[in-house]
Amino acid sequence: MSTARVLRIAGALAGIVLFIYALQAAGLQTVAEGIRKTGFAFIWILLLSLIRFVIRSIGWRLCVQESDRLGFKDAFEAFIAGDAVGNLTFFGPVASEGTKALMARRQLSTVAVLSSIAIENIFYALSVAVMVVLGSAVFLTAFQTNFLTRLAGFATGIGATALGVVALLLLYRNPGLLTTAVDWMIERTSRFGLHKRVESIRDLEDRIHRFATLYPMRVPQVLATEFLFHAGGIAEIYLLLMVLAGGAPRVMVLQAVVLETVNRLITIVFKFVPMRVGVDEAGSGLATQVLALSSGVGVTMAVVRKARTLVWAAIGLIVLVRRGIPSNP
Repeated sequence: MSTARVLRIAGALAGIVLFIYALQAAGLQTVAEGIRKTGFAFIWILLLSLIRFVIRSIGWRLCVQESDRLGFKDAFEAFIAGDAVGNLTFFGPVASEGTKALMARRQLSTVAVLSSIAIENIFYALSVAVMVVLGSAVFLTAFQTNFLTRLAGFATGIGATALGVVALLLLYRNPGLLTTAVDWMIERTSRFGLHKRVESIRDLEDRIHRFATLYPMRVPQVLATEFLFHAGGIAEIYLLLMVLAGGAPRVMVLQAVVLETVNRLITIVFKFVPMRVGVDEAGSGLATQVLALSSGVGVTMAVVRKARTLVWAAIGLIVLVRRGIPSNP
């Protein structure tokens, strides 16, 4: 058995153990009662998640330079299928974005597909950076913190700022990361046939670099879709807080912003953990305790949102099986 497979199995087992621990720490009865209270609100959670998928699909289409060749239906189906594969496997964003690319090859060239996915992910990274900086600022100014939580908040904000700077450089400068890496590998090995693909890789990198210059009006539009995607996540958490905890609307909005920030960080860091089993529950339970809520609220929210993810994963897999993946580029 390979080392990678052993690590994946160990990670999955650790996630299951963490999931069980989080449920026990929060109290099985408390979590079960919270799920019962969610009831009909789960339909609204599904609706909000649908809107978020639609928004990200629109944003992806805007990143396709030949956007008229990728219809919204095709983009939406590719997006939910990719999200399903990414959530259910150990390969995370590699599987997710790869599935999207394969499904979109019917409408676009490989270079066009890959460049659009890369561009959309750069905008997503920039929006995440802004979201995390905002969430860190809200946490540090609106809630009681100790030295360790303040330090974590400042460190997170600084890291997010650095991510935003890198995203802007990728959009408005051409650091040549791909071609530099390929040139380095070609000098040291003849494997993978990379020397035959240098021009295609340069074309891909040029398309990414030129996008913001050639389509300046699309830049704020794509950013708007990314921020609306995060706003939808905040709305999901706000709705769950209303059902599970209650409180003053202003306080719940601030709590929702911080909790969605934590959720984004968990999603990015632990994307390679299938369904982020255990990590979501433990992270959300800890975050709600820091915000003066019970860990049961956080664990219940994580379980409900995981159920939402499973519903969309099932739909995504159905779409993938129905449409299939083209065998030829």
